[in-house]
Amino acid sequence: MMDEHTTGPAPAPGRLLLVDDEPNILAALRRLLRRDGYDIVADTDAHAALRRLETEDFDVIVSDQRMPDITGVEFLRRAKSLRPHSMRIVLSGYTDLDSVTSAINEGAIYKFLTKPWDDDQLRSHIAAAMRHKHLESDNRRMAAELQLVNARQQALNAQLAALVHEQSNTLHRDEAVLDTLHLIMHRLPLPIVGCDDDGTVVFSNQAAERLFANGDQPAPLLGMALAVAWPAAPTRPPPWSLSAVRLGARQLRVECRALDPAQPQRGQLYLFFDEGPAP
Repeated sequence: MMDEHTTGPAPAPGRLLLVDDEPNILAALRRLLRRDGYDIVADTDAHAALRRLETEDFDVIVSDQRMPDITGVEFLRRAKSLRPHSMRIVLSGYTDLDSVTSAINEGAIYKFLTKPWDDDQLRSHIAAAMRHKHLESDNRRMAAELQLVNARQQALNAQLAALVHEQSNTLHRDEAVLDTLHLIMHRLPLPIVGCDDDGTVVFSNQAAERLFANGDQPAPLLGMALAVAWPAAPTRPPPWSLSAVRLGARQLRVECRALDPAQPQRGQLYLFFDEGPAP
């Protein structure tokens, strides 16, 4: 016989509903099972127990089979519709194998136990039912958490994909704008030369290459030191402006500006304004 000092794995605590129309049976079950730490509720009226199940949840439901107006199997079938995750056990002094087997097959009953019961076996079966219920609850909770994590991950992936798509579109748009701007700058009739802080040409348009041409051949200025193409170029920092500058057969006004006034070290921009043939 198991008693309060029996060693071994303790049953998981939980809520237990006992239903039997005989008060003395309920009292005996209470005395036997209270030592296991369950929160026990007992009803002698199966219909009252069903009403209770509409608002209260229980881990394990134990019902007598032979009760007035309703069998234990039918009671547990209705209990399943109200609390589908509860573990349901029918306890009876006789065996109605057809109805019990049918109820077990359809999942309405977890176990069928007979009266008179063996105390150790009854406690063991209820403890196993409690563990089973708690394990299923943990599995459902983890599945729900995993589903939530997956949903959040899918949402993050969708946001990331949308962001990448947006950034890709922005990059393509910016590249198109830069290509167009480069083409416009390259074909402007105004000669323009950009140099880095060391005076090396990093940009020149067609008009500048014609301006510094050697005969009929445009001068390939890119990568050349501006001082090589224009030895008389002032070396003072921008901004500055020069008039009556002679380059070849032309007289020009030259404007020099910093590429970035906030960071003068980034280089200079030279603009050459044609003022007519050199005298």
